[in-house]
Amino acid sequence: MKKFLFVIAASVFLLGCSNVENKSIAIVKEFLKDANTPSREINKRLLTDAFWEDMNSGRFYTSDNWQFTSTVQNDSTVIVSARGQTVNGFGRPIEIEQRFGLTNKYGKWQIFESCNFIVCRDLDFRLVDTDWWFYWDRQKIRILKHLQDNLKLEVVVPGYHVYNNGVKGRLRLVNNSDYDITGITILIEHFDSAGRSINTDHEIISDYIRKGGYREFDWYTSDCAKSCRQTFKINFLQEE
Repeated sequence: MKKFLFVIAASVFLLGCSNVENKSIAIVKEFLKDANTPSREINKRLLTDAFWEDMNSGRFYTSDNWQFTSTVQNDSTVIVSARGQTVNGFGRPIEIEQRFGLTNKYGKWQIFESCNFIVCRDLDFRLVDTDWWFYWDRQKIRILKHLQDNLKLEVVVPGYHVYNNGVKGRLRLVNNSDYDITGITILIEHFDSAGRSINTDHEIISDYIRKGGYREFDWYTSDCAKSCRQTFKINFLQEE
């Protein structure tokens, strides 16, 4: 009798998982069809408010001809994978795999996260012992904002003229983020007395900068006889 009840319970569980997986695939399929039409009239009820906001803050990768698989993670989370076709920068067709996390925490199944859907450019430096591309899309957005809010440049010695029409100075990069970083590039731009840009230069900090730490470094730019003012900027993202 106990064995019979166990078989029934197991069958009900598997049937429930199958229904959830099918429903999740249907949601992602509807979402991708809407997102990849020219009008892009997406049914907002398919998405959590947070995912809707992040998705609309930038661009996303288009695709079509999908093949779907779904995996139940737990009672409130399902992962749906969509293998489809897209085109690269040269217009050539390539395969793309996009993943979507769905949750029922808000009373119905909705997409709350994606991977390889929202366009997230690569960092222009490295997080030590951390694989940037391991993170899902919205995690990348949060990490980038955290880094932008917590990496700060301070002027230790303002720019001053030296030999051969060069300009020299000293900066401090303070890392108040939660990550150890390395390979930071600083963009230095020079302006003349009229405020016109006359030169740009880059300074790369190859040392590790631990979370809560800082590094001071000298910078030098040649051919800046008319430089009267400089601005300094951290390159957070690689150029497209």
